[in-house]
Amino acid sequence: MEVGLEDRHCILVTKYGNAYSYGSGVAGKLGHGNELDQPNPKKIIAFEGEDSVISSVACGRDHSILLDTRGRAFGCGWGEYGRLGLGEDIGTCLTPTLITIGNSNNASMLTYSKTFSGKNFCLAACAAGREHSLVLDNSGTIFAFGAGMFGQLGLFDQNGEPLSCAVFPTAVDRSNFGNEPIVQIACGEIHSTALSESGVLYTFGFQVTLGRGDKNNNENSILPVNGLPLGGILQVSCNGFVTVVRTVENFVYLWGDLGHHEGIPSLNKPYRLKFGNDNGGDFFLASDIAASDHFIVMTDLMGNVFTYDEHGNFNFVLSLSKDRVSMISCGTFFWVALLEEN
Repeated sequence: MEVGLEDRHCILVTKYGNAYSYGSGVAGKLGHGNELDQPNPKKIIAFEGEDSVISSVACGRDHSILLDTRGRAFGCGWGEYGRLGLGEDIGTCLTPTLITIGNSNNASMLTYSKTFSGKNFCLAACAAGREHSLVLDNSGTIFAFGAGMFGQLGLFDQNGEPLSCAVFPTAVDRSNFGNEPIVQIACGEIHSTALSESGVLYTFGFQVTLGRGDKNNNENSILPVNGLPLGGILQVSCNGFVTVVRTVENFVYLWGDLGHHEGIPSLNKPYRLKFGNDNGGDFFLASDIAASDHFIVMTDLMGNVFTYDEHGNFNFVLSLSKDRVSMISCGTFFWVALLEEN
C-alpha cells in the first residue's frame, strides 16, 4: 500500500492499486469531482476502466499528485503557480488530470515525451510541498513544477536566481547532483530533498530547512548536506520545515524548525536522535520514519511506534503483539500506520 498525507487530507492506495481519499475536499484535491469533505475513505473512480492502476501518491497543502503503473502522472486540486503541472491558467481541478510537458498548442504526454540513456521515459516517484511538486523518472531525473521563489524547484535563471514558478514539469539539471541518478525525492513546505544513487542527500529551498548550519546561507543552490554518513542514507521524509533521515545503520537524523529546546543546541544542521540528553542515553534505531511539521513518528527495530515532539520528548505510543507496522506516514497534525497481519 501507499499513503499520501498533508495538512487536512489523505489518499490511500491499496495493494490492488485502487485509490481512496478522505478529509478536506477544498479545490477538489480529493479527486471526486467536487469540493465536498469526506469523513471516510472514498474510492477515486476517475481511473476505472483504465489499463493501469495507481502506484504512488503525494499530497500538498491543497493539491494531490498520483502516478499509475504506466508511469503517468495526474494532478488534482488547486493549481495556482502551476503546482499541478497543467499550465498557468489552471484554477481548481476537481478530478485527476493527466500532466503533460509543453504548452497548450504543443503538449505531449509527460511519460513518453523524452528518452534518457536509451530508456523509455517513465515516472517512478512523486512528492508534493505546499505549492510545488516533484516527479522522478526511471532514469533518475527530477522534473519540478509549481512555486519556486525560495529555490525549492531546483530551477534557476541565467543569473542564478530561482525561477518564481514553473507551470509545466521542467527537468532539474543533473549536473547539480554530480550527474548521478536520483533515487528518492521528498518535499517539505518550501524545500526539497533529493537522494542520489550513491547515497548523498541534496537539499534546496528555504534556508532553515536545508541542514547546512550557519556558515552557508545560500538558498540559490543545490548542495549536499554535511554531517551525514557519506553514502549511508536509506530513507528521507519531509514535512513543513522539517527533514528527517534514516541511515543504513538505522540511526535517525533530523533538522529544521521542529522547535528548539535545551537538549538540541541547534537544528540548522543534522542532529542524531538519542534517548536521554547529549550527556547520556542510547541512539535511537529505527526501521521506518515519517516527518510532521510538529513531530516525527518512528518505528523501532521491534516494530513499536514512537513519536518525537517539538519539546524534545520521546513518546511511546503503540505496541503490537500480533500485527507489525509495515509503513508510517505523517500529515501536518496527524499520522497513519499500516499494519501487516500475521
